[in-house]
Amino acid sequence: MEISLSPTPGMGKQVTVDTLSRGQICGWSAVGGTPVYILTARALEPVRVIIIDGRRFYTLLKDDPYLGYRVMARMADVVHSRLRRIRMNVRLFQR
Repeated sequence: MEISLSPTPGMGKQVTVDTLSRGQICGWSAVGGTPVYILTARALEPVRVIIIDGRRFYTLLKDDPYLGYRVMARMADVVHSRLRRIRMNVRLFQR
């Protein structure tokens, strides 16, 4: 997964902040109910993905508080991990 270090989307240096392996998640924007994308993902080899309708998934999480809590707790772990890696990579880039 990559993030741009430029204030203008698509311009400037892209920095790799995470490398995903089998079973890891990518593209959690629909869980938050918004289509705002923070990172860019790019496959370096053939992959298989599962695509979930974001609106339906968001509605399912709202309608089932237990499921919503479990998914959001897992998402918080993923977001925390990715932010930590972004912070480390930005420090390396600034040197």
